[in-house]
Amino acid sequence: EIVIVPSTVTGFVANAPDDGTSQKAVVLTSLAAVAFFVIIVSFLIYDWLVERRQAVVMNLATKSTAIVENLFPAQVRDRMLQDIEAEKKKSKGKGDVDPGVGDAAATPVVPATGNSSPSATATAPNKVSVKQFLTDQPDHGNDLSSQPIADLFPNTTVFFADIAGFTAWSSQREPHQVFTLLETLYRSFDVIAKKLKVFKVETIGDCYMAVTGLPNPDESHAVHMARFAYQCLMGMKELIRELEAILGPGTSDLALRVGMHSGSVTAGVLRGEKSRFQLFGDTVNTASRMESTSERGRIQVSQETADLLMAAGKSHWLKPREELVVAKGKGELKTYWLDPTKKRRHTKTHKDIRVAQEIAVNNPNAGPGEAPFDDKYARLIDWNVDVLLHHLARVISCRSRSPSRGSLVNHSSEVALLPAAINDVAEVVALPPFDADSSKFRRARPDVSMLQQTRADLHEYVKRIALMYRDVPFHNFEHASHVTLCANKLLNRLINSDEYESEEALHNATFGISSDPLTHFAIVFAALIHDADHTGVPNAQLVKDKHELAVKFDNKSVAEQNSVHLGWELLMDPRFERLRKCIYQTNVERKRFRQLVINSVLATDIADRQCNEERQVKWDKAFRKKPNEDASPLQLQEDMNRRATAVIEHIIQVSDVAHTMQHWHIYRRWNERLFHEMHEAFQTGRVSVDPSTNWYIGEL
Repeated sequence: EIVIVPSTVTGFVANAPDDGTSQKAVVLTSLAAVAFFVIIVSFLIYDWLVERRQAVVMNLATKSTAIVENLFPAQVRDRMLQDIEAEKKKSKGKGDVDPGVGDAAATPVVPATGNSSPSATATAPNKVSVKQFLTDQPDHGNDLSSQPIADLFPNTTVFFADIAGFTAWSSQREPHQVFTLLETLYRSFDVIAKKLKVFKVETIGDCYMAVTGLPNPDESHAVHMARFAYQCLMGMKELIRELEAILGPGTSDLALRVGMHSGSVTAGVLRGEKSRFQLFGDTVNTASRMESTSERGRIQVSQETADLLMAAGKSHWLKPREELVVAKGKGELKTYWLDPTKKRRHTKTHKDIRVAQEIAVNNPNAGPGEAPFDDKYARLIDWNVDVLLHHLARVISCRSRSPSRGSLVNHSSEVALLPAAINDVAEVVALPPFDADSSKFRRARPDVSMLQQTRADLHEYVKRIALMYRDVPFHNFEHASHVTLCANKLLNRLINSDEYESEEALHNATFGISSDPLTHFAIVFAALIHDADHTGVPNAQLVKDKHELAVKFDNKSVAEQNSVHLGWELLMDPRFERLRKCIYQTNVERKRFRQLVINSVLATDIADRQCNEERQVKWDKAFRKKPNEDASPLQLQEDMNRRATAVIEHIIQVSDVAHTMQHWHIYRRWNERLFHEMHEAFQTGRVSVDPSTNWYIGEL
């Protein structure tokens, strides 16, 4: 029988929590979550910053290592880094420095030779050998009480190379052009040195120094250095031809002058500020004498180097120099000319001739009377095109930001038959006023990549101008390129001047010249054409002989007017319509461009007394006239334009005779050419006065 007993279940129900307490717990939990999230984010940001900093440090370390590797041999570099680390430990007073350091100064120094073996140097723990910088011996780094990092290398060949004509060439160039040349040449030498295992010591100005036989001994050090010297010589000949199209006329006249000598050298690191790896000894001095007494484009070697080459079976590389060389501190020395690979050079010349013939045969644009340009003139044409295109790109860029005002030119109906240039000489050329908007982009480098068609048109124009220049010693296309170079340099000084606080201040200081790209282009254009078709005879003689050009141009600035006429007539040719549209678009621009060209070209006639007097009056009126305090803005602008006109004429004048104010070698070269031109004119009966009778008096 089942009995069901009723029971009572007692339940305990907890009191419901207070609403305020529950909300507080939620807030605390949220705060804890936020704090945790902030900490996580902070750690992530910190980790990112550390990684970024580490990347910067590693990048810096990589660059520093690369620089050090270029300055020192690998063994020297590693040894110097060990020295620096040891010095840091010592300066911090740590006790974990090798105990051998304290005894370094007391340990006897064993004299070493360049061919010391590891076993031979092991008995001299504090001897620092250039060959054995990978040892673990610490020393005092830059502490001069420790052993220097130096060694003697008995079998080496030292190479010196100097760029003949560099000082004169660099005096005409902008700083960036000088470094472009040096960096290009030295980089190519470095590549050759790395390939032939030649160690580059240093460059001093335009002098390049290298050595073979260290830090690792090399039995064939003279042969390897001979090959290196020849490859540098040939490499430079190729590079300067290419660089002339970038750096301007005269670049291809540079040449390498090389000297070599073999013997022992002391090599090591001069510690202290800006430590340098250097060579010392009589071998270095003699190698330097070999270079200084060598000739352009040749390699001179000493008797010691020649003996090593002969012993290596390379006697056919050598040709004794006819005369003895007088070297400072050495007396008379017998030397040799080095020419390692005559066959290669002959093959290369044959190839060049064959390529030139193919170009001449396949040139469809050459007329029946046109001869193909030689390499030098072709490079000059390319360089002139680049200079003109650079300024023309600025004209186009400025016009796109500040459109020209005025009626447009109908380029298809332009005619070349214009009055004599001398009738269009302007007393005042009106330059545009200051434009704040376009001035912001004045210093921006123009993009010429989109102007390939314009480049082609310019190239064709410059090529035809070059054909107009006669084959006379002085007034030739090379002289025109030299004038262009000088005018462009002066313009760049104006355009890129940083002496003024604002663009407007520079505009006012240069009388508006710096702000007008069309003016820049016109000046360079005028420099290019200013002596086209020059006969090599002075204007006075043309007038005296009643030459047809003198009759045509009324006996005034005959050669200059003829050049303007030819240059402008060619520009008006229908094939250059697209080029004219790039240069000017409105009648105002066309008038300004023509006036600038005429004024600039005719300003180069410095022999005409009447023209000089007129220019002097113009200068006095522009700069010696008392300023009018009550002048109107229009009058002030005219006064500024008057000064600009006078300055522009002087820019082209200075450029035309710049050789008289440049390096002595530049002056002597061009002055000699001018003499030959005048002397040839005398010998052919075109000039009645022999220039040799009074040349020096006249030049002085």
